[in-house]
Amino acid sequence: MHFNGLIMQFRLQVLGGAGAIGAVAGYLINSGTIDPKQQERLRAVVASGLWILILSAALLDVFYYRQLLEGAVNAIINLERQYPEIQISTEIQRTVGNGVGVIWAFYGLPLAMLGAFAGWSWLKSQRS
Repeated sequence: MHFNGLIMQFRLQVLGGAGAIGAVAGYLINSGTIDPKQQERLRAVVASGLWILILSAALLDVFYYRQLLEGAVNAIINLERQYPEIQISTEIQRTVGNGVGVIWAFYGLPLAMLGAFAGWSWLKSQRS
């Protein structure tokens, strides 16, 4: 499988899994069968667990998959030095540019929002 397909599949599966966990937890929390104090605690635990899941995925993405892709590009650059008529890395740089910022936004925004929600949920569960 190609690196880009692998990382996109990984990201979609993480987000899909987190969404499914959140949906099931939301249903359980709002079903009315759980004590209100336990609802607050469950909300805080689920939000914290989802935060950890997304953080783990971000670390794996940024510090493993990205390094793997950079290694492949470095190998192409070495090949280009041997055969100057090949210009693959130039095309990659022109297409991607500074796409690394997108990765930080992709994970940073959900982590910030989920972290704030988890913190609020923990505070609320301690008060009730």
